Amino acid sequence: MGNEQREHALNKRERVQRWLLVILTLVLLVVISVGTLILRGYVQRVNSPSGSLLSSSSLTPQPIFEDTFTSNKNGWYIGQSAGYTRLLTNGGLMLEDTNHTMLVESLPIIQQFKDVTVTTSLTFVSGDKQDSIGLYVRGDRTLDHDYRIEIFGDNTYAISKESIDARNGQEMTFLVPATGSPLLKPIGQANTLALTMDGPLLTLVINGKVASQVTDTEYTSGQIALFVSNDQSSDGVIGLFHSISITPVTNDQNALASEPLSLKFPATAPRF
Repeated sequence: MGNEQREHALNKRERVQRWLLVILTLVLLVVISVGTLILRGYVQRVNSPSGSLLSSSSLTPQPIFEDTFTSNKNGWYIGQSAGYTRLLTNGGLMLEDTNHTMLVESLPIIQQFKDVTVTTSLTFVSGDKQDSIGLYVRGDRTLDHDYRIEIFGDNTYAISKESIDARNGQEMTFLVPATGSPLLKPIGQANTLALTMDGPLLTLVINGKVASQVTDTEYTSGQIALFVSNDQSSDGVIGLFHSISITPVTNDQNALASEPLSLKFPATAPRF
């Protein structure tokens, strides 16, 4: 009886083990099947244009504003006055100044921009080595407080910060002094500038390569404007803007300030 009981117990244990193996195999098959279905559904939703998940292309921030100056659909201020010319040509928006001042062309939208990338293709057509062409960013309504990115007639670039001093005079602080760079194309050829403003970090890309990075916490939002600057020693400066686009740094809706811009002077008036 002892041997028969042991044999019976062994047979029972083997049967239990076989059943456990069958059950585990079935569970594994169910897990694999469910996982396959979940993965297939995920892939279908990602690739579906009406799916609940966004495709990778839709995650790319779309421009808030853009123009290639083929027409004046956006309402730029075009015209001439003594010593100032704003003209749409086949090549873009031309700004000409012979008054030894700044000629400013603010964007034709009343908006304060925060964390964005502004990209423009521009050409310094003619002028003295102290003349310049460039961008104002994060500017106040009078462009007394702002950051300025410019290319000079001697083929250097600079990043500066403007403010008002204690005696109510204009003060300029260079964050990047006038600097030569092999990234810049010769005078008369188009350069593409892309300035990314991400919180206090400003990153300048020239023709596809990073030229400078600076950090400054003073200005967090403001207007964007195009300009040419005519130095006192120069007979005149001509700049040509071929395109401009403004894109959020991310999709977190931090690109625009909550308050619209209230300009003290017309958005496209010359700046004296």
